[in-house]
Amino acid sequence: MSWKDLKEKVKRVLHLDEEPWRIAAGMAVGVFISFTPFYGFHTAMALVSALLLRVNAAATLTGSLVVIPPAIPLVWGFCYQVGKVVLERRIEPFYRGGPSGERIMAKLAPLFNWWEWDWARIKVVVVKTKPLLKPLLVGTTVVGALAAVAAYFLTLFMVNKVRLIKARAKLARERSAPEPFSS
Repeated sequence: MSWKDLKEKVKRVLHLDEEPWRIAAGMAVGVFISFTPFYGFHTAMALVSALLLRVNAAATLTGSLVVIPPAIPLVWGFCYQVGKVVLERRIEPFYRGGPSGERIMAKLAPLFNWWEWDWARIKVVVVKTKPLLKPLLVGTTVVGALAAVAAYFLTLFMVNKVRLIKARAKLARERSAPEPFSS
């Protein structure tokens, strides 16, 4: 998926005939899900969350696409650093010794080779990723929550703005329409 495709999906969501808060809440839930490190399960998580929280499913699915695959190493690297700061209360320079997004992806890459799995490989993957998981989970939760709050208010504003523009256009059409003949 490209940014252009995402932009089109967001435009469609903004024009949905649904209560604005439900659209905004759905988008916020989806954005939060998009930051989670459970890539591959985002669609299922979005659908289940939309159902359980009774928010707009289309908005939730669209929001879950915000972190697109090419950006994952950067996002996860940033979230990992945020998690380290939260857990250890110290800032570690991103360029010195701390794992970058590419290194995190290299350690997590074996998770995506489903056809080569056996118990020995699973044990190696768990051992290699264990030190990364806690900071990554904490970081994605913090960053995802902040992004979700921003997405809620931005979506709410945009939905209301789109509806205002539509209402003004309708009013302008009604005013400019010729009056029917009356007898």
